[in-house]
Amino acid sequence: MSVCSFSQFVIKFGVLTDYTGEDSVVTVPSNVVAIGEYAFSNKNHITAVRLPATIKSIENWAFAFCFNLSEINLPDALTNIGNGAFFGCRNLRSIPLPNSLKTIGASAFSNCTRLTSIHIPLSVEDIGDGAFAGCNGLSGIATDEYNTSYYAADGVLYSADQSRLVAFPAGRGGRFDIPETVKKISGAAFSGCMYLTAVSIPKNVIIIGSELFQYCSRLQEVSIAGNLITLGSRMFYNCHSLQQITIPGSVTSIGESAFAGCSSLTSCNIPSSVSNIGAYAFSNCFNLKKLFIPGSTNSIGVGAFEGCKSLTSINIPAAVTRIHEFTFAECASLQSITLPVNLTEIGFSAFINCKNLQSMHIPASVSHIGTQAFQGCTSMTSIRVDTGNPDFVTPDGVLFNSDRTALLVFPAGRVGSYTIPIEVKELGKGAFAFTSLSELVVEWAKPVAISSSDLIFQGVPLNDCTLIVPKGRKIAYQNAEVWGTFPIEVYTRVGISAEE
Repeated sequence: MSVCSFSQFVIKFGVLTDYTGEDSVVTVPSNVVAIGEYAFSNKNHITAVRLPATIKSIENWAFAFCFNLSEINLPDALTNIGNGAFFGCRNLRSIPLPNSLKTIGASAFSNCTRLTSIHIPLSVEDIGDGAFAGCNGLSGIATDEYNTSYYAADGVLYSADQSRLVAFPAGRGGRFDIPETVKKISGAAFSGCMYLTAVSIPKNVIIIGSELFQYCSRLQEVSIAGNLITLGSRMFYNCHSLQQITIPGSVTSIGESAFAGCSSLTSCNIPSSVSNIGAYAFSNCFNLKKLFIPGSTNSIGVGAFEGCKSLTSINIPAAVTRIHEFTFAECASLQSITLPVNLTEIGFSAFINCKNLQSMHIPASVSHIGTQAFQGCTSMTSIRVDTGNPDFVTPDGVLFNSDRTALLVFPAGRVGSYTIPIEVKELGKGAFAFTSLSELVVEWAKPVAISSSDLIFQGVPLNDCTLIVPKGRKIAYQNAEVWGTFPIEVYTRVGISAEE
């Protein structure tokens, strides 16, 4: 056994802030009263730590990701274990908590996958969200019978009056019916319960924390009978086995990434009470085919349906005025969509790579269209803007600014030949990206300046698209950035091709 040198520790005012040694067994000096934030984090060579009796606090993330840590003593003077203090210590099998302990921070023991038991002493007054989330070896949580803040029943941790469910042991499986006494569920209470298959939430539950069921990979059925107002952020994140769910009519908001990664979810009925769908709420729900958004919804967040590659159609309520960036990105099966008449904005990459979207009708109210909004829509043959739109026009199904000096989007599904109007002075970023034209005709005597960084012809097989330029201007185009990468031919005003 090696002996630690005092010089291997960085200690400031009694707080150990860093350990620079390489020993596998570490004995902390006796003059230390606290282990500082990140002091031992990611030090995977450590297998055991011996703390002196003087330690009163283990700060946030102090031992996080010490994957090989299997043994540590917690002194009787210890009152605080900070957020994520032992996060990811996957070889830690047991850790007796001292009777002096008052606080266990959020995610303190999260993902300690070999931890088999935990006993909450009588002194503990506060336990943060997800303190034991993802502890897949944990079959039950116990509390001291004299603890006045917490109570454990059948291995599940509750507040003392059982009105709040604090933590469900991640090693438990099967079905769990939340007791009727519960009115609130702490954040991440079921996070990482990979063996859980079904849960019922009673009507008395009105408040739930974020990340409630995230990474419950076998969860197939959730019954919500309650009066919930909000489905919290990441509530069902990466619940790969969840196939369908009924959202109660009390819900007004669906939180950020609430159903993200629910790859088996095929349908979801959103009630008329919902006014807000958060960012990435249904992103990467690969098998979601059917979804109806009620007229009550007035806000759909960034990337809300990104990656829903089985979704063939969707309605956007009239009250929605903005389609944010990436909202429908990578919805490869989306064939049609009707934009509301009061829409003002279509964000960056809003419909990028919607490969089966055939056309786009833009209302007169739209004043902003982000770059790459329709990039990669390789079935789109035309774009149409309503007459009266003061900002955009679409002659011949191509999107321009109102005075036609900037060509913004050429529909990627168009083939054959296209002549860029001579009044065009600017090409929008990604304007011709992923198009399959065989011929592009330009009439400018001097090439319009473009840069490869603008990705105007990204994904275009340039060797298969001939650039037709005015007579006498071939060399100018050959020497111009980007234009010079095309095979170039010369045209005459009467339409007869000729070489210079």
